[in-house]
Amino acid sequence: RAVSTIQLSWRFHVHKRRMAVTSDWAARVIQYAYRKWMSKQRARKLMKVRERRRHNAALTIQNAWRIYCRRKRELEESYFVLKNRLSHEQMAAQLIISELH
Repeated sequence: RAVSTIQLSWRFHVHKRRMAVTSDWAARVIQYAYRKWMSKQRARKLMKVRERRRHNAALTIQNAWRIYCRRKRELEESYFVLKNRLSHEQMAAQLIISELH
């Protein structure tokens, strides 16, 4: 009696599993399709994020380069102004010295 009960319960279990397999198969197909779609979406989103980061990095580099060029130009201009002023002062000093002699 115990054996037959076990056999019956096993048969019922197998039958239930077989019934579930068909629905599981459909569910699995849907799940795989959904996973594939989700991974595509994730990849797209990641690509957008990376693109945005690259763009921002490029903007930062451009901005830094512009600032560097501007500062360099300002330095050169200030150097030339100073040089000209010094040369004018030197010329004035030479004139005064020549007038003294």
